[in-house]
Amino acid sequence: MIQDHRGMAAKPAIKATIERVYAQSGKAFSALSVIFTGATACVRRSVTGAVFIQMPAIDETAQVSRELFNDLIGYSIHELGHLWHTDMDCWTAAVAKHGERVGHLINGLEDPRIEQAVIKAGIAPGAKDLFQGLLNRVLDRSGYVQADDYLNIPFILAVEGRRLNGYKVNVESCVPASVYKDLLVWALDNAKLASCTADIVTIAVELDRRLRRQQQNEPKEPKGPEPRHPKKPKKPDESGEQGDTGEIRKVEMSGVLEEDCSKLSGGASLPVVGEARKIKINWSNY
Repeated sequence: MIQDHRGMAAKPAIKATIERVYAQSGKAFSALSVIFTGATACVRRSVTGAVFIQMPAIDETAQVSRELFNDLIGYSIHELGHLWHTDMDCWTAAVAKHGERVGHLINGLEDPRIEQAVIKAGIAPGAKDLFQGLLNRVLDRSGYVQADDYLNIPFILAVEGRRLNGYKVNVESCVPASVYKDLLVWALDNAKLASCTADIVTIAVELDRRLRRQQQNEPKEPKGPEPRHPKKPKKPDESGEQGDTGEIRKVEMSGVLEEDCSKLSGGASLPVVGEARKIKINWSNY
């Protein structure tokens, strides 16, 4: 634990941890920039090999508890997991071809996959405990989403995929009560077998197709009478969580393609490659 327990000391300690753990994998950065801003974390690598990592903001004068410091290390190792195990070119190509919705689904499925790969690699001792603790504190702070929340299916995938990794999650699964249960189970089961980002992309694209088809086939509920004095919808708060306006909730533990993170590289963009290869997944319906 850092000696003076303040944000000013935490920042260099976290950067040093990122460099040390990454070096243990036998790799090195051509350059590393770590900034602390916003409420979530993401990573970006330029074509020259420079790495830009965004971490949640820290007040440099505030006390940093052991719990918060561990969470920040958990964020760091998660982002390193993307550098080790995520094919960012494949992800970018999928978003360019299929849209941001597929990108969110990839995020929700890829995060548990890369965390499990980090745990199995053993390069970062204690990674599972850090990931599990961080997930539960995110849920304690922000709560879970409703079972039928279509916009936040990526968040459901991110939580339930980690549950399948063996994490002890402090909330009950919402999947059994969801109208999308069969599709969620199908995607999670196949993602558990995925060995690379291209596999996840294939699953996400097919999941998006099936979800859209189910949405189109669902009967519309009869519209009731308009309230005499309808309430104005609530505005989403600054943390990015969902309000009554139907905003999508952020998958808080990561994102390699988030808009804020893309600004870190000074305009360097990831090259777009061809379509991801096909995985031999179970295409049957439950």
